[in-house]
Amino acid sequence: MMYKLSDFKGSSIFIDANIFIYHAVESKYSESATSFLEKIENWEIEAYTSPGVIDEASYILLINKGLDLLNSKNPRKVRNAIESNRDFAENCYSIIQKFIGYIKSIEALKILEITGEDAFHIADYGKAYLLHPKDSLHLAVMKRYKINDIASNDSDFNRVEGITVWKP
Repeated sequence: MMYKLSDFKGSSIFIDANIFIYHAVESKYSESATSFLEKIENWEIEAYTSPGVIDEASYILLINKGLDLLNSKNPRKVRNAIESNRDFAENCYSIIQKFIGYIKSIEALKILEITGEDAFHIADYGKAYLLHPKDSLHLAVMKRYKINDIASNDSDFNRVEGITVWKP
């Protein structure tokens, strides 16, 4: 069963990276993601995320900005250019500065800590639910804080027992 993000009325929800990306970069999900984030800004929804999500979203935004600047489809070219060209790197990192500023401006958004114990569950959850390591880490944080809802367009979370995925 698919749950629409616009219908979420629960008590707390974890936000995955793609929701922030849809808000920052124009896509067919931008309107839904932005509307959802506005509800958090207005204290209508209790929302959580983690530094792992912020890192994931930052990296995707950084690479996408670089791909646009280079008019390329090759992420390796972006990484190489960032490592060798300060002006290019500063231009790419401007989108992350904007993103971090936005995250910091959402007073109602709680940033949950990642612990070593969370990291130790990466393989367990990865094997159990066939998740990538970054998603296993998000799940470990969610489980530790007893959060059973996630705002995400990542269908991999559909395989996790006890988690409800709310899609834009």
